[in-house]
Amino acid sequence: MAHSKDIKESTNKKRKNLSKEKDKKKKLKIMKSREEKIQNNVRTSDEHNILDNDNEKDPKNEKEKKNLDILKRGKKFVDKDTMMKLIDQLNEKEDERVENKLQRQNDLEQIIEDRQIKQQSNQLIRKEKIENAKRLIKNKKKDRKKKRNQIN
Repeated sequence: MAHSKDIKESTNKKRKNLSKEKDKKKKLKIMKSREEKIQNNVRTSDEHNILDNDNEKDPKNEKEKKNLDILKRGKKFVDKDTMMKLIDQLNEKEDERVENKLQRQNDLEQIIEDRQIKQQSNQLIRKEKIENAKRLIKNKKKDRKKKRNQIN
C-alpha cells in the first residue's frame, strides 16, 4: 500500500511540475511578445507624433491587456459578497452531507431495532412451540398411564 501511495504522489508531483512548466512557457511567450511589441513601438514611435494618443486606443494595447488576463488565469480576486456566497454554498453542501449521514445512521438504527424485535418475536414463537410440544408429550404420557391403569 505504501508503495502505491508513493507512485500516486510521484505522478501527482509530475503533473504539477508539467503544469508549472506549461505556465512558465506561456509567460515566456507573453513576455517575448511584449518585448517585441515594445521594440516595435520604439521603432514606430519615431514615426508617430508625441501629441497623438493613438497608443491608448491601439489594438496592440488591447492585446497586451488580454495577455495580462491570460497571466491572471486561475487567480480570482474576490470581494466580500462573492466570498460570502461561496462560503454559504460550501456550508449548504456540508450541511447536506451531514444530514445524509445522520439519515443513514437513523435508517440503520431503525433496521437494527426491527431485526431485534423480529428476533425476539421469533424466539417467543419457538419457546411457545417447544412448550406446546412438551405439553403434548406429557399429555400423551398421562393418557398412556390412564389406559394402563384402566386395563389393570
